[in-house]
Amino acid sequence: MHPAVPRRCRVPLFVSLLAVAACTAGGGDTAAGGGSGTGTGGGGGAGGGAVERMKGETCTTARPCAAGLQCVRSDDGAYRCMESCPTEDRLCEDGALCTASGSGAVCYTGGSRDAGATCTSGLDCAPGLGCYGNMMNGFRCVRACNTADTNRCRGDETCRIVGTGTSGYCTVAPGVGAACTMASECNGLSCESEASSAGIFPRGMCTKRCTSDSECSDGTCRSLNDAGVGLCFRACASDDGCRAAENWQCMTPEVCATRPMSAECGAFVADAGVCLKRGSF
Repeated sequence: MHPAVPRRCRVPLFVSLLAVAACTAGGGDTAAGGGSGTGTGGGGGAGGGAVERMKGETCTTARPCAAGLQCVRSDDGAYRCMESCPTEDRLCEDGALCTASGSGAVCYTGGSRDAGATCTSGLDCAPGLGCYGNMMNGFRCVRACNTADTNRCRGDETCRIVGTGTSGYCTVAPGVGAACTMASECNGLSCESEASSAGIFPRGMCTKRCTSDSECSDGTCRSLNDAGVGLCFRACASDDGCRAAENWQCMTPEVCATRPMSAECGAFVADAGVCLKRGSF
């Protein structure tokens, strides 16, 4: 098993246009701790008659941010004013993730990669997303969560804590498609573990035998043999609906068309999206 860990990056405050971000990768099953953010330089607050820049606007030494904002580099290289926040890894009111910087932390809005996209650190990801995964399977942008906040995960999801704190990422709640190592974790369903499935189901999958979708609650039944007997899989519309940090993706007819075994993939998926191991078919 290769547990998901976060990749974080120190947010550079505006000092010069040559400032760079120092990245670290989390290891094991713990968060990359203490000092995920450095930075040299201060936050907002204009002086000397300079025109104050507001949240989201670009900033320079001649055009500093208004009070309560910090001038931070975005993933496109531009510096923008971002709101200060008190506690790293908590979710801000606007849904952005509070990320460490050189003078506290900011509600980071500088990333642009969507849920399911590859990432090298959380600074790559769109607001509200973090970078989670492992060195073997890679890292993906997934929705961040913190149990100390009002739950931002969907009703069929839970916040999987990474490390010993209260922060982590949204993943499938116990039910069809959830991760498992034993049946007791599956709310009455069976568990096809990673080991028993020879790696076909990374971190396992809660499921049951089926012959039709009506037997799969909010999932979908996919046949495994000519007799029509199949397993319940999690239905999806995008990677955001699957366990992207655990090497799953939403296999849709459009994705199947790009796979080496496109015909077999298309027949299995039919006209809907199904959560499968990334790279299947």
